[in-house]
Amino acid sequence: MATSNLSVLVTEGVGFIASHVITLLLEKGYRVRATVTNSQEESQLRTLCSESKSILEVVEIGLFQDQGWDRAVKGCRYVIHDASNVPGSASLNNDSPKLNVQCVKRILRACADDGGVKRVVLTSSISAVHDHSSSESAFMDEEKKKIYNESDWSHVDSPGLDIGAQTITLVERAAWDFIRELPEKKKLELSVINPGVVLGPLVCGFPSRSLEIVQKLFERTLQLIPKVHFCVADVRDVAQAHLKVMTLPSAATHRHIVCTESIWWRQIAHILFTEFKPKDERNIRCHTS
Repeated sequence: MATSNLSVLVTEGVGFIASHVITLLLEKGYRVRATVTNSQEESQLRTLCSESKSILEVVEIGLFQDQGWDRAVKGCRYVIHDASNVPGSASLNNDSPKLNVQCVKRILRACADDGGVKRVVLTSSISAVHDHSSSESAFMDEEKKKIYNESDWSHVDSPGLDIGAQTITLVERAAWDFIRELPEKKKLELSVINPGVVLGPLVCGFPSRSLEIVQKLFERTLQLIPKVHFCVADVRDVAQAHLKVMTLPSAATHRHIVCTESIWWRQIAHILFTEFKPKDERNIRCHTS
């Protein structure tokens, strides 16, 4: 079947990952329907995709809005939803896990009720597989000897688990449970992407939580660089992964970790300094270090 006959719904179209996914889908000839929350976001998205007006449809609907999702998914073969796009921990509260779980269930319910959606691709996070913010000694001991993979889950009951990681973990678990409990006549497929910290070019002009690390290092607002390393993934690789698992038959019912490498904060700081500072300043720093 030609891709031009297939429609894909992408939620929060101006999101860091979503905007790259939409660009790639349009390049491949898919018809895309993207959700936005206001006219400013629509303007940003249409500017990004100015050459694809005929196959890009934009609908205004809030993620936490009850109404409109049946209309949003209607006629779509695939749905891509970024559940990892939650605010920074400082903006989250005790209601955040519940609200985000309700959100993903609302979208999945609309897909199941529609009957025409074949597969949903959910963007989760490696934080749902394992998160370093868990500080309970039992989990730390486990971390020292275990190699984690897609069969593992973060411990949401760990008292030290970051609320952002807790929220993402609970949302992904809720999605799998929802799909598993669907009646046979409403069954649809679910594939999940679990990327590391997603870095790369920002194409839509809206800030991304995952780019805060780069921004803080670039602006030198950190007095000390933490001795921390984490898995990172290029946003363009993450977008490619979404298209792969969207159509690959064997990708259904599976989680997929996307990680380019593990890197230290200090390494990122060095790369930024080397690439973006004036040549004279780089020479001075290298001479005095």
